[in-house]
Amino acid sequence: MLMMRLFLAMIPCAALAAPQAPASLFNVRDYGVRADGHTNDAAAIQRAIDAAARAGGGVVYFPAGDYLSGTIVLRSNVTLHLAPGATLWGSRNMADYDPPHLIYAREAENIAVEGGAINGNGEAFWYPDFKPHPQRPSPLLEFVRCRNVRIQDVAIRNAPGWTIHPLECEQVKIRGISIVNHMNGPNTDGIDPDSSRNVAISDSYIEAG
Repeated sequence: MLMMRLFLAMIPCAALAAPQAPASLFNVRDYGVRADGHTNDAAAIQRAIDAAARAGGGVVYFPAGDYLSGTIVLRSNVTLHLAPGATLWGSRNMADYDPPHLIYAREAENIAVEGGAINGNGEAFWYPDFKPHPQRPSPLLEFVRCRNVRIQDVAIRNAPGWTIHPLECEQVKIRGISIVNHMNGPNTDGIDPDSSRNVAISDSYIEAG
């Protein structure tokens, strides 16, 4: 009788649980990216991110391809999803970065970067003796005073400097990623949590200079 009462008591709770609506999808190809590895796609990618933010959030989707970009700004409730075969390449031109990061978010909530690959083209910002140029896009991924940040299942390569820098953030989850930077690269740190709370890093591989 006790088990029957417990089972019956659980039914109303399950019935009241509202199903979550699937996130809206914003394909970057619908916003004008060239995905040829040569054209700076930052403006088109930003249009997709801003459209998702205006809609209340969603997934900005990168199909397989090579996307060259300068700074893109991530907004609240937006996920960047790189499909298998999709690589986001950092521009080799410092003038394309303002602020000096490839992916940047400030005071945003519920944001994520997942899947695919990111390549920072780090060698473009070093001298032959591995001394850094006076300016370089570093950290490559910068999150400032953000909450509920997730970075998952992404392969990051060749950061010009620091790779991931959560600064004064809360609830950061980094899982299943790999970071491989040049072993002689100047200060190519992997992950640098800074003045942040509740940061969880798991199941990841980091090789950095």
